Parts: sequence; structure tokens; C-alpha cells
Amino acid sequence: MDVVNNEHSAEQEWQWCLVGNIVDEHEYGEDHVIKLGTKHFRSGAKVFVNLVYGGMGHEHILVIGTPRHDPGYIEVVIRRKNVCNFRVQKVYKPAVLRLMNESVWDWWGNTDEAYDNLVKILEWLNPEEAEKEKSKRKNLEIINYFESDARGHWLAEIKKSDWSSTLVGFLENGTFFENLGDGVLLLLTDGDKLVSFVTFAQRDCIDDKSLSPWIGFVYTFPEYRGHRYAGRIIARCEALAKEHDVKNIYICTDHIGLYEKYGYTYMENRVDIYGDDSRIYVKRI
Repeated sequence: MDVVNNEHSAEQEWQWCLVGNIVDEHEYGEDHVIKLGTKHFRSGAKVFVNLVYGGMGHEHILVIGTPRHDPGYIEVVIRRKNVCNFRVQKVYKPAVLRLMNESVWDWWGNTDEAYDNLVKILEWLNPEEAEKEKSKRKNLEIINYFESDARGHWLAEIKKSDWSSTLVGFLENGTFFENLGDGVLLLLTDGDKLVSFVTFAQRDCIDDKSLSPWIGFVYTFPEYRGHRYAGRIIARCEALAKEHDVKNIYICTDHIGLYEKYGYTYMENRVDIYGDDSRIYVKRI
């Protein structure tokens, strides 16, 4: 059993995780004595759950949580029946992430595959909560802005983003294709709400005709972040590239550690058309 102080930092920004709460009461021993919480945790305590132990229906599970008499976190094995209210959440706490990173067991990670696996597990542990998770994605749809009959609405939604002025100018002035060449503006929508958007076009902000096509203007609205929704439309761009037998896709950004998650490799730094030093990433399709 390891204890980690809350002040430690973590290597990852966040992870998906199965979480639950320690039951209020449970029977203990042959005499069925009623106990509150468990040996390690108070009743109601939140725990981060890993199903690394198999057995008969994962009777024992690995958890991370704050113990009764310590402000830090421990990783310990307990009985699954002593945990309730299973659900899927993102974990941001540095101390918890550090324990996950240093554990001898693999925790869940922060990929779409990890999330999908957790929802499947939740179907067994808490079906009602699993349906809530699945319903979050039912209404999501990727559309091409230029093929939409509601371009006025989507333009208004794009304007709500933090840094849309350049793209909005291209759309309002009808100069999108003049500036970016052949391409599309893909929108990930949730009903009439805009979740994410990207451009996929011949040009972006690096003046080099030998590098093409580009994924650009990648944006996800704050309330939708943490679910890798941008990854969905990036994947759609990659599918379009395959349809046209494109071998490489490029991204120009000042972010480090973001596009690597989607399989992009840092190529080099260059000064972009705005005079800023930018990082170029490439992915072979």
C-alpha cells in the first residue's frame, strides 16, 4: 500500500477512469456485523477503480482513494461489493494521476478506446449510468459547412469561439477557397450546438506548396473539451485523405503534446505567414 502526497505533480494531464463510492453499510464476518465504510475508507468516499483482478466476476478490485486517517492517496485491493455508484469520469488530480502512472498495473488512459471500454464495463456495473454516457454521443454528427442549409446559424456558432476572427473573415468575405485552396470546413455538431470544427485544405499558415494538405483552425468549445471530440473530425479528415490517395497530412500549431495523441509527429519549426514561430506536425496516412 503506497501513500502519495497531494502536492506531487503528474505526467499526464488527465485520464479516463471508472469511479465509485464506498458503500455506507456492509456485512462483515460470519456474524454479519454491520460495518460503516471499509478498513481503509470512510463510507461515501470516492474511489478510482481498476478491474485488474479477474476471478468470479471481479470480486476484488484495485482502487485509489483517500484513506481514513491520511490526506494523501493509496492504491489498495478491496471487495467490489463494497463499492457502489459506478460511473465514468475524467481524472485531473495530480496525486491520483501519479499513482496511476507509477502503478505496476495499467490504468485506463485518455484515448477514445479507453472511454468506449469503460462504457462497456459500465453496462455491467451500472446500466442506467451507461445509458447516460451513450446518450451523450448519440446526437453528434459531422457535417460540411459548405453543404449545410444552415450556414448562417453555424457561422454564428463559429463566431462564439475564442479565436475565430480570421476564419470568420474568410467565410463572411467569401475568400475561404482563395486563401486556403480546395478544402472543407468540417463541423462536429450536437443538435443545433457546435462542438468542434476544423478546416482540411490545400493551404494553412505555412507558405510552402510542397506541404499539403493541412488540418487547420482546430477548435473545441470549452464545455465539450476532454472528450477528444476534435479527434473525431481529425479522423474524418484522414479518411478524406485516404479517399484521395493522400500520403501525408500536416498541422501547424504552437501546441506541444496535443497532436502526438492522434499519431502526428513533430517535423520542424518554421515562421508562419503571420510572422510567428510555429511547429509543423506530419502524419503518414
